[in-house]
Amino acid sequence: MRYPKYYVAVNSIHATYSNKYFGQEKGIVSHGFLDDRHRLFYSTTFSSSEREAPYLVDGLLHNDVVESTIHSTDTHGFTEVNFALTALLGIEFASRIQSFQDQHFYAYAGMDVPDLTAYGLAPVKYIDHTLIEAQWDTLLRLVVSLKQKHVTASTLLRRLNSYSQQHPVYLALRELGWVVRTKFLLRYMDNQSLRKRIDDQLDKLESTHTFTRAVFYGQNGQVPHAGKEEQQLADACKRLVQNTIVCWNCLYLNQYLFQAPAAERQSVADAIAVSSPVSWQHINLHGEFDFSDDALKDSLRFDIEALFAFNWEQTPAPSD
Repeated sequence: MRYPKYYVAVNSIHATYSNKYFGQEKGIVSHGFLDDRHRLFYSTTFSSSEREAPYLVDGLLHNDVVESTIHSTDTHGFTEVNFALTALLGIEFASRIQSFQDQHFYAYAGMDVPDLTAYGLAPVKYIDHTLIEAQWDTLLRLVVSLKQKHVTASTLLRRLNSYSQQHPVYLALRELGWVVRTKFLLRYMDNQSLRKRIDDQLDKLESTHTFTRAVFYGQNGQVPHAGKEEQQLADACKRLVQNTIVCWNCLYLNQYLFQAPAAERQSVADAIAVSSPVSWQHINLHGEFDFSDDALKDSLRFDIEALFAFNWEQTPAPSD
């Protein structure tokens, strides 16, 4: 997940002040999602005063081609409610959590839990399981509504938050989220490979931020639209350009591997494995964008059928 911020160059009810990012100006947030193949598969925009967390589930449920099984975000992207909803949807929410040793662990009443303060951890709190039990059927109906796209998660969570966090469904989600978060924290503290996987995915996001700034250079990087539909269209066009560049890079790397001599393919594959298709230094971003039929005719340089049919049999290692 990524959160680029943009100035809005015109008066817009969808842009708000943010001294941290815009000083005395107004702006919006572009909330996008990146999969493990560097594909940007969803984005939406909202005012800079809104928190990003309510929009997390929207993107996860949007991708109908590749269903998400695990999702990572920075510390500011997680809430107990998101832990609960993703668990109910069968998605592992693997957030990077700063100062995780200061997070509270939760247990059910009657469980024999040692004094964690002796290990430098926050004391254990206890779950009110009656809240979860009382709202369980409602929670299941809620998840079905989200899966069937009868309502978006962001709309639902904004409505629940408007009740001063006293709505019984919100309270049940929060209690369930504490349970799921506790389970994740135990794995996060004990599993170094999990922490590395989360860090690697978030490092991809950081490179995507720079990529976004390079692509979105028009209008001095400002959004010149007041309407939400136009703002989202501009964001979608930017995402299309980024995905096009990533796709071209992947095709080029596959062709380079395809054309490499058999004896060199392993070394080429090793080099590709530690590289990233998020690269644009070789792209003339300030050139002419021509999508006319004449320009697109015979413009593809790659033999797609040959690339898909290519079956690389590794050259056997020489015997001693």
